[in-house]
Amino acid sequence: MKMTHVSIIGLGKVGSHLYNSLKKTGKYEIHINLDKSEIIFITTQDSKIRKTVNNLRTVNLKNKYVYHTSGVLTSDILEPLRKKGAETGSFHPVQTFDKMASKRNFVLPFKNIYVVLEGSKRSVSKAKQVVKDLSAKPVSIDKRNKILHHICCVMLSNYLITLMQVTETIGKRIRKNGFNKHGFFSIYEPLILRTLKNVEAYGPIKSLTGPIERNDIVTVKMHMNELRKKFSEFLPFYKFFGKETANTAFEKGSINRKELSKFLRLLD
Repeated sequence: MKMTHVSIIGLGKVGSHLYNSLKKTGKYEIHINLDKSEIIFITTQDSKIRKTVNNLRTVNLKNKYVYHTSGVLTSDILEPLRKKGAETGSFHPVQTFDKMASKRNFVLPFKNIYVVLEGSKRSVSKAKQVVKDLSAKPVSIDKRNKILHHICCVMLSNYLITLMQVTETIGKRIRKNGFNKHGFFSIYEPLILRTLKNVEAYGPIKSLTGPIERNDIVTVKMHMNELRKKFSEFLPFYKFFGKETANTAFEKGSINRKELSKFLRLLD
């Protein structure tokens, strides 16, 4: 079987996982010889991509495919390489990558995830085959929407971690009451996982539950009073999400416009 030659520039979290995942397919040979490579992946930090592009301008890029894996940048940053004859595109895995596990325990992080692609027609076509070889799912995006896609990634991954950190900080108060016998998130994990499964099955609006969704303004007032006394720094955080939840509950039809107005005034 003919092997496709690949070079990966930047062996950080993304690059290391991509390196091992491509090798696992048995279809790709990865090495440092850029002249020999058919595909070049730039997996450096976003701030270093432009410098890498400048360095690649001395390489013969005719008939080569060059991709970067940035979530926010488009293929436009590779324009100098396109002018040198390369087919260029962006190749963004919608996944969070931790530090490389040992090769013995390596779990394929690309399996069943989506990889967002944009760029020249030929580069996208080539990337789709790579994505399928990685047992992932290719999806194309208009480059004008790339930054909105990345905002979604940040809010659903990075900001989710922040949300958990805030709740863990609040939860320290109740650990003294028997919760210290269990891992903090082990208590809430079934709730989190069921919520995610509901969203997957029904979408976020139909999955909404809780005091605002059932028009329980008394409970929300109790929450706010308790936060005001013990965690006032998190009250703006609670209010922001409360207002967005009220709008979602109204869209769902769980509360009417008058009830929505009451929540918005309370949470202002």
